[in-house]
Amino acid sequence: MIKVELFISPSLSIEKLSEPLSQIGVISLSSIDMKIFGSETKSQTSYRGVQRSGKHSNRTKLEIILPSLNQTILFKMLKEILGPEESLVTPVFITPIKPVDSLQHVAMA
Repeated sequence: MIKVELFISPSLSIEKLSEPLSQIGVISLSSIDMKIFGSETKSQTSYRGVQRSGKHSNRTKLEIILPSLNQTILFKMLKEILGPEESLVTPVFITPIKPVDSLQHVAMA
């Protein structure tokens, strides 16, 4: 099994992803809305009439857990859904994971 983490534009709806992902055997899909600081994107906001600028961007972090065999299918599908521009700049992190049968096998620290 693997866990795939990637950051996408918040404009992309998770509902658009959930059905195709379930068809390729995704076990779990989590999404987290984040504000990422230090990015190249400079944004302007207004708070109580005062203009503020900062280097941050709003992104959605996806965590996808699936069998290792479906990794190639997942990346092809994500390229199609995200489009060429988004898929080129989206960092993807892949972590091999091993499921544990129950919490009894985990040593408590």
